[in-house]
Amino acid sequence: MVAFVDAGAMIGLQRNDKQNVLSRSIVFENLSGRKVDMFWVNTFVKPEQFVPQFVEDGVSIGCPYGADKSLSSYVGHQFEVREIASKKTGSCVYDECRKFRVKVSDRNDQRIIIHKDFTYTVRDDKERAFTKADDMFTKCKDKMTNKINHPLDSIKLITECMEEEINGKVNFDREERAFHSMIQRDMATELIPFTCGDVNKTQSFEIKNNTWSYENQEHILKTLHKLPTSEIFIVEDFVSTETCNALKKYRHILDDGDGDAMGVPSDVTTEGTKDADLLMDIFYKMYDILMHRFEDWKELDFNDDVLFEYIKDMVGLKTPSHLCTTQEEVDEVVAAMEDGLPKKCHIPGGVPEAVPTKHVVVEEGLSEEEKKEKRQLAQLFLFCDEPTEQLGGLHFPYAAVHVTPKPGKLVVAVHRHPNDRSVEFDGYVNEYHLCPNHEVYIHTIIDHDPGNDGEEMDEGEL
Repeated sequence: MVAFVDAGAMIGLQRNDKQNVLSRSIVFENLSGRKVDMFWVNTFVKPEQFVPQFVEDGVSIGCPYGADKSLSSYVGHQFEVREIASKKTGSCVYDECRKFRVKVSDRNDQRIIIHKDFTYTVRDDKERAFTKADDMFTKCKDKMTNKINHPLDSIKLITECMEEEINGKVNFDREERAFHSMIQRDMATELIPFTCGDVNKTQSFEIKNNTWSYENQEHILKTLHKLPTSEIFIVEDFVSTETCNALKKYRHILDDGDGDAMGVPSDVTTEGTKDADLLMDIFYKMYDILMHRFEDWKELDFNDDVLFEYIKDMVGLKTPSHLCTTQEEVDEVVAAMEDGLPKKCHIPGGVPEAVPTKHVVVEEGLSEEEKKEKRQLAQLFLFCDEPTEQLGGLHFPYAAVHVTPKPGKLVVAVHRHPNDRSVEFDGYVNEYHLCPNHEVYIHTIIDHDPGNDGEEMDEGEL
């Protein structure tokens, strides 16, 4: 007998290595007491073809009792699970070996549990919700006294009991999530010096891609983090080498009272030179990309005094890019460490390289009154050079996003959306680290008078 079931699991936006939106993972947990085998059913041909899935060195090895195995597939594909006959008897438990089929649904992280009677259970959010509700109802029903005779009294008591059970469950889950969130944030914080010190650290995978066209040139917007209240996306080759040279030409010390801030003022865009026109184009290009990405944002203008703030790490930290391969290299590195000198390679199994970073907390030090007058909506990071000594990445620990530097690359970090009138951040994007050897141009978008919801609200500045 063959049975069909739609497998399902938790719905959510995940960061996958694969770009195909129909790609899904499915896990089979074998609790049947028997060894089973798995076949992909090629329904695109007649007659159907069965392709074994658990194969090593050209031999099908199946899935033993007590094991679980995962597969990567696509929505709509079917798999057939078959009981394998005993090696001793050459037969299954019954005259006919049992089997069933599973169809991959559009949910993520699908899990199929095979039971001893060769029935199966689909584990997903819907199934868990119904099971919990049924358990709560049974518990409340057992609490009722046998003296209650009127049906309305029974309904009222069960309703009140279910409400208490649900509230208790919600509070417990909230505390559980808060605890796990705290642990994850602590772990992310501890890993920052090692992540920023890893010269082989690659850029985070995108969870979604969009195409954006500007002046008949198409760009791919790669989303690395996305929530209703924050977002991070990048654009490769946002500006040319010529534009970067113009930025270098016009950057100088800004008059901020301290005399040590470097940047590119906005007024240089009106000088009428070729380089000034290139910088003006950055204005309009940033404007266009934001309005393309966030159509519900109110109009942005260009009245800010600073086009880009320029931040560069002047230390020039050098860290090894490879492992030591000989005992002589290891001995040389040990001696260098004892003398306080740079290492030429990493000792295999040794302590990973930990480095200092520039930690930035958005709006740190601002009073509540200052936040009511203006608030940051987003920051745009532009790379024009690759650090000579490598590293130089941009790291958002709580969003689990790492961006490697590349000339012409733009990173857009949205801290909060204008239609969210809350003063608070969501805690994912408003803290970031500039890894050693960084060199980056940063533009900040500010919403002025955010507490005013009337028609005369000042517009954000770009």
